[in-house]
Amino acid sequence: MTVLGVILGLIIFVVVPTVVRTIIIVGIAFMLFRAFNAEPENITFVPPKPRLTRLQKLGFSSYEGYLRSDHWKNFKEQFFASERINRLKTIYGRLVCESCRGVGILDVHHKSYKWLGYERFEDVELLCDRCHSARHRIFKNPRA
Repeated sequence: MTVLGVILGLIIFVVVPTVVRTIIIVGIAFMLFRAFNAEPENITFVPPKPRLTRLQKLGFSSYEGYLRSDHWKNFKEQFFASERINRLKTIYGRLVCESCRGVGILDVHHKSYKWLGYERFEDVELLCDRCHSARHRIFKNPRA
C-alpha cells in the first residue's frame, strides 16, 4: 500500500463522519468489484454444453450415442446386479420404480449429469415410464 493510500485512509477514518465514511467505503468496494469483474467488451462468451463436452472427451458425439454404447450397457448390467436393486427385489418381490413403486417398463435415469461417463450407482435411479417422463418434464420446465 502506498503512503498516499495510508494517509487517505487515516483522513477518511479520523475526519469524516461514520455515515459518509460508510458511503465512501461502499463506493470504493463497488468500483473495485466492477474493475475486477469486468468482461472485455469485444469478446462474446458462449459457455459449452457440459454434458456434450464431457461425452466428446469420452469419444461420443451425442448423448443418444452414449446411451447405445457398450459402456452404458455394462454400467446398467452392473446396476441391475447391485445390492440396491437386489434389495428392491427382496422387499417387493420384483423390480419396481424407485419413485412410485410401480411396475412395468423401467428405465435407468441420470439424477445428475455431473459424473456422466463415470457414473456411480447413486447418480442414477430406476424409474417407470410415467415417473421418468415426469422427471424430464420437471427438468425442462422447472416452474411448470
